[in-house]
Amino acid sequence: MAKVQYHYVEKKTALSGASGTFTTDLPEKDFIPEITIRFYRTTGTNTNGPLPVHLCVSKIEIVDGAQTIVSLTGEQAKALMYYRGDGYAVSTAKDTASTESYDDFVIKLGGVIDGVNYAPDFGRFSNPQLKVSWDTSITSYKGVSYDAISSPSAKLTVLAKIVREGQGLYTHGYIKSAQIYTWTQGTSTTTDVEIPRDAPLLGLMLNGGYDGLDLTEDFEQIKLDFDTGNWVPLHLYEEEIIPTLATWFPKPVIYSFQRDIKDDIEVDFRMGYVEKIDFTALTDNAREFNYQDGTKGIGTVGLFDSATPSEVTDFELCGFKVKGHAPFHSIYIPMSAITGGKTQTIDTKKFSRIILRTVSGASASTSSTPQVVAEYLIK
Repeated sequence: MAKVQYHYVEKKTALSGASGTFTTDLPEKDFIPEITIRFYRTTGTNTNGPLPVHLCVSKIEIVDGAQTIVSLTGEQAKALMYYRGDGYAVSTAKDTASTESYDDFVIKLGGVIDGVNYAPDFGRFSNPQLKVSWDTSITSYKGVSYDAISSPSAKLTVLAKIVREGQGLYTHGYIKSAQIYTWTQGTSTTTDVEIPRDAPLLGLMLNGGYDGLDLTEDFEQIKLDFDTGNWVPLHLYEEEIIPTLATWFPKPVIYSFQRDIKDDIEVDFRMGYVEKIDFTALTDNAREFNYQDGTKGIGTVGLFDSATPSEVTDFELCGFKVKGHAPFHSIYIPMSAITGGKTQTIDTKKFSRIILRTVSGASASTSSTPQVVAEYLIK
C-alpha cells in the first residue's frame, strides 16, 4: 500500500530583499507527483494598487544539476494549474496593502498519460533542487501600473506530496514544463517558434495579452506545422481561437481573488476571455461595480458609493469571481487535440521540424511580450 506524506520542505522561510533567488534541496527519495509553493509578501503603499503575488514570483525552477525539470514564470505556473486541474483550482490570491498577502503555485510533475500513471522517482535524481526567484520592484505589467514594494517581508513555504512505496502505483517519468521562447510583439507580425524535438510532446501554451486589448491581438492566427507543410493539423484564425479552446477544455475556468481597487483604474482579471465577473464589496459600505471592457481580460473598472452616489477614490479590498477561458491569458494546445484523442503525446523525433506560427493583429501592443511554454513527457 502506498503511503502519502505531505512534507514541508520550507515553512514560511524569510526571504531577504526586494528581489533574489532562493534555492532549497528537495528530498532525494520516493515519488513526488506534486509540489506546492506558497509565496507571501506585504506592502505599505497603495497609489496604483498592490503588485499581485503571482507577479512577484518571476520564476519557478526545479532542476537536477544541469537538467531542467520545470522553468516557469509565476503567471505561467498559475495557468497550468487550471489546465491540469480541469478548469477549477482553489484560489488563495489576496492582493491588498493592509495585510500579509499570499498565493499558491501547484506544480504537477506527474499525471496519467496514455493510460500510464507517471510521477518522478526522486531517488533517481542526483541533486534535485527548487529555485524560486522573486522581484517586487515591478511597476508595470501588461500595461497595468502597480506599486513597487521595497520591503516586501517576503516568505516562502514549500510543501511536497511524497508517495512512499509507490513503485506499483507509478511509473517513473515526469512532465517537463518550461518556457522555450519569448519575444517583443509587433503589429501584424508573423512569429515562428521552432519546437524542440527531444521527447514526446504533451502540449504547447501561449501566454500573452495586454491592457484594453483582446488576447487575439497577440494571437490573431495560430498555426502548427510539421515538416514544412507535410502535416498542418492546426490553423486557427481570430474568431475560432477561443471557441476551439472551449472544445478542448469545455469546462469554463472559474478563478476567485481579492484585490484592492478604486474607481477608474486598470485591473487584470487574469482571464484571457471573460464571460462573467461576480463582485463582492469587502466593506460595510454600499458599493457598486462595473467593468467597461466586456470580454477583455484587462481593462478599466468602475467602483461607486451607491449611497451618495459618487465614485470611490480610495482603494478598498474587493472580491471577484471570474468565469471564462484562457486562464492567466494563456492558450493551451494539447497534443491529444491533434491526434484525435488516440494518444496524449506526439513523438517529436519522427519529424524533422515543428513550427508554431503566430500572427498578431493590427492593434497589438508593441510593449507586449508573448511567451511559449512546451510540456514534454520525460520517461
